[in-house]
This record gives sequence, C-alpha cells and structure tokens, in this order.
Amino acid sequence: MKYLIFAFCIGIVGCSSPTAPVSDTSDSATPDLTKGQSLFAAQCATCHGPSAAGMQALNAPALAGQEAWYMQRQLRHFRSGVRGADTAHVPGTQMAAIAKTLTSEADIAAVSAYIASLPITKNSATVMGDAATGKAQFNTVCTACHGNNADGNKALNSPRLSGLNDWYIAAQMEQFINGSRGTHALDTFGQQMRPMAMTVTDSQTVLDIATYITSLQSAP
Repeated sequence: MKYLIFAFCIGIVGCSSPTAPVSDTSDSATPDLTKGQSLFAAQCATCHGPSAAGMQALNAPALAGQEAWYMQRQLRHFRSGVRGADTAHVPGTQMAAIAKTLTSEADIAAVSAYIASLPITKNSATVMGDAATGKAQFNTVCTACHGNNADGNKALNSPRLSGLNDWYIAAQMEQFINGSRGTHALDTFGQQMRPMAMTVTDSQTVLDIATYITSLQSAP
C-alpha cells in the first residue's frame, strides 16, 4: 500500500501513551484570527503553503477550509502523543513537534479558526482511480457519516473530506486499514472510523474512493 508514506498532518497515530489528557472541548472565547494568522505564518506555512493549499513534496496536505473543531482535535492529539509518536514515521513526528509549539488552548483555537477561514482551493488529481467506481463505494461506506458531498457532519464527529488531496485521502484510508491509525486508546473517533475503512479490501478501491472525493470539489 504505497500511499502510506504520504501521511502527514492528519496522519499516523502514535503507539505510546499520551503525555497529557486529550480534550475535544473548544474554547468558549472567540478565537483571535490575527493571532491565528501570525501563528500559521510562523509554524505552518513552510510546509502547508501560505494559503494552506498543501505541498505533496513535503507530505503536507491541504488544510484550507477544514473545520476548526476538527483541526483543534488533531492538534491536541499531536501535542499529547495520540498521534505522531511513532519515530519510524518522520512526517508524523515532525508534525507533533510543530504542534507542541502551540503552548495554549488559545493558540490552538486561533490557528484552527484561521485555517478554517481560508478559502478552499481545487486540488488536482494525482492518483489513478476511477471516480464512478469510487462513487459507488463512497455511497456504501462513507456517506452515512461524511455526507453525500463529503462535507462532514460535526454531530457525528466526521470531518469534511472534500478539499483534501486525493493522495492524502488514500494515505489515511491505508493507515486506518492497516492499523497505524485508529488504534490508540484515546483516539475514540479514529477507532470508530477504522472498522468502516476496513470494509475496503484492496488498494485500487482506496484510490477509486479518493478520486471520487476529489471530484466533488467545486472549482475555485
């Protein structure tokens, strides 16, 4: 499953115990977008690009427009060791190190809100999949949680998938399937996702689903 190597920001789940409790509780205060922009420029833009459109060469997926609540959860997971603790996966450990520079919940909320405020850009197709086949599989496996248009559903803790790179979607599905994501004891929602991913039984179907999800993106 060659696309495993591409996982990055929403990437690998670590095997060690977290160093701090993980919380999915968002700050009640309004996030400071100016501060978030500054933090993003200093800590994130080098890999993810100035508009958070992603850079495949650096294993950094597009983030622009991703929901703030989901970004906050993932940053907390990277900070605490729920993700990015496997030293064999360099991009994950790099992301964990960056997440640890966000030293407060206010920082996490600010940078997440700023990323969510950025306009989504249309990603180019990079994997060899069949969108029609992928649509049938997506409707069977994914729509109940992620929605017909892959827009996500906060009530089900399911993030938006449209807007992510196809190579990155494929990488994450591979990780859920092989158990390098979605097995940590504190990754509750990852553990819910993994059995669904495991209903996909071959790598070509993974590519087909990723291709279909990419096709759902609107032109910029």
